[in-house]
Amino acid sequence: MKQTALPSEIILVDGGSADDTLAVMRNFFKDLEKTPGFKPVTVFEEADGNSLLPGRESANVILLLHGHEEAGESEKKPSSIDYPHERLVFESIINGSISVKIYDAPGANIPRGRNTAIKNAKSEFICVSDAGCRLSRNWLEEISKYFTGSLANNAAAGTVDAGNAENTENTGSAENIPYTDNACNIVAGGYNFPYIENFLQACLAVCVLPVKSEISRAKYMPSSRNISFAKSAWEKAGGYPQNMDFGEDMRFNFNLKAAGYKIEFNPDALVYWNLRNGAVSIFRQFFRYAKGDAVGRMYLHRHLIRFAAIILFAALILASIFISPYFLLAILFLFAAFIYRPYLRIKYFLNNKNCCVFTENKKTLFFIKLKTIFAIPLMLSCIETAKLAGFIYGLFIRKNFKA
Repeated sequence: MKQTALPSEIILVDGGSADDTLAVMRNFFKDLEKTPGFKPVTVFEEADGNSLLPGRESANVILLLHGHEEAGESEKKPSSIDYPHERLVFESIINGSISVKIYDAPGANIPRGRNTAIKNAKSEFICVSDAGCRLSRNWLEEISKYFTGSLANNAAAGTVDAGNAENTENTGSAENIPYTDNACNIVAGGYNFPYIENFLQACLAVCVLPVKSEISRAKYMPSSRNISFAKSAWEKAGGYPQNMDFGEDMRFNFNLKAAGYKIEFNPDALVYWNLRNGAVSIFRQFFRYAKGDAVGRMYLHRHLIRFAAIILFAALILASIFISPYFLLAILFLFAAFIYRPYLRIKYFLNNKNCCVFTENKKTLFFIKLKTIFAIPLMLSCIETAKLAGFIYGLFIRKNFKA
């Protein structure tokens, strides 16, 4: 196995956010200065923040740069400061002395924040994650493997959208990942586990997140909460589309593929996704995702299938009323086909203690699973309704956007 050089530059981005991430970041590094062996230097500068989406709330772009030792010195342990749960913890990527540069870019939306960070990166390869995510202990090593394996002397760069890099799991390296001398032509993505802290998040996880065995390598399209690529690929694809407020990462994937880049899946590059925590926010999230699909001219076949299923469901109900009640059996089969997959995921996610962190014992876990069984149809209905409404809305407004 070739020795690799871990990234020498990390970039953290908070784009399109209305929360206090910038303040949390400042406090994090202020506390870090008190830690023996860590001497961060923080500089705040203004960056161009003109937004292409008038009316968006102010956002910030955050850049962090640090020196990293060679992979051979990985026995060095990161800081052991115990931060409160809501604080940002970057201990899985901070190793050795660091320097920090933070840019304020008021008005920047999410894709503009990503683009600003990548534009300022000095290195050849970029690794990206998202706000609210927790990175597995070896995430940086795994997500950059396609690049560092054959290009060990090249520095890699990473973007992290003000995420929570908590060391939640050490899964080892992906020995089956083929190193390539053509790394610049590859885009690599990892696997996203849910991070489940309550019953509502448990229902959402089993309804929307696939298990690893469900992922087709041929059709795999990574989220930008877990992706890496060459900076030259980002440039050739035109960067993240700044005229899209949601779904910009999927549109970026399509643009990368159109530009001739191959997308690979590394199941050992793990990110834990902090899911939405309320019915309204869940509806809004999937409404926006579907709106992004319409605006970005993506996944039309999926939405057509959704519309066709509703029409068929309505036709069967009418047939059961006016022709024969036996048509209700067809409705049951249709409904079973609609809801069966989430039930197969219950054990996979809820039995995983790195994912499901709020169950205290086996008895609690049993009742959570029982409630989840009954709640799945309601959660799916909420999500599908949001997608229908969002896609229809996106069709009406997409003339104002260029994909």
